[in-house]
Amino acid sequence: MRYLDPTLLNTFIVLAQCGQFTKTADIVGLSQSAVSQQIQKLEKTLGTSLIHRTKRDIKLTPQGDVLLIKAQQLLLQHELVISELNQTRLSGRIRFGAPEDFTTTYLPSILSRFSKIYPNVHLDVRCQLTVPLLEGFEQGNFDLVIAKTNRKRRLAHTHKLWEEPLVWVHSPEYPLQEAINERSISLVLSPEPCVYRAHAVKLLEKHQYQYEHVFTSPSLAGSLAAVRGGLGVSVQPLTSVPIDLSHSTSSTPNGLPALGMSEISLLAKENQPPVIAAFQQFIEEALEHTIH
Repeated sequence: MRYLDPTLLNTFIVLAQCGQFTKTADIVGLSQSAVSQQIQKLEKTLGTSLIHRTKRDIKLTPQGDVLLIKAQQLLLQHELVISELNQTRLSGRIRFGAPEDFTTTYLPSILSRFSKIYPNVHLDVRCQLTVPLLEGFEQGNFDLVIAKTNRKRRLAHTHKLWEEPLVWVHSPEYPLQEAINERSISLVLSPEPCVYRAHAVKLLEKHQYQYEHVFTSPSLAGSLAAVRGGLGVSVQPLTSVPIDLSHSTSSTPNGLPALGMSEISLLAKENQPPVIAAFQQFIEEALEHTIH
């Protein structure tokens, strides 16, 4: 059985990131010839060429591009195994942000499990609207952020988690068909700058609906309580709609315009410390299991 030596993988990752043998040698604490020998040994093990050498730097082959991703994942798994068997090894503080509605729906059990596995990691979780979360991430106030993102204008450092339909949510108490016929809708939404609020208003204006903001709350629980009371219509991802409320997903001659898809992404910068990288992978794998 061929064996991928973590030491060789680490050297390869450093070389791929800095692009030069001399810099790689300085970083990993080896001679330039030793670095070259490690890469050659890795290529021999895999039976394929990983880099193109030039006079000044190197470029990855297509196989090298694939290995870079896999090598980073393998080394992270290596670190996670050690950390889980020796929980005191992984410690530190993680500044994590997510929208309140998402946090309420998905995160409590996930965060609880992480805290039990890594008792020496301090989680600083802040719930805000998407726009302040994105701004805070860009300003360095968060290590990781889950946010509602735009497929057409995806930000750097964005890892898409999943997407699902956005729907209009209402109660049987609200006279929806009458409101549609009169082209006048009462809205129950989060305050500005909420991406769902902006999207709903833009769509209603495009289809020449009149609208009124009758209830504004940053809390998902508050918005759903207002919807249940028949005050108006809200906008939510399909999986967030309670079973006692109704929803519509697509345009019909006698219905509201289709809202399209909602994309949920994780924002995380590259070359994170092990504690943050571990949390990122934990979140991604937990949500993959929870959603699908």
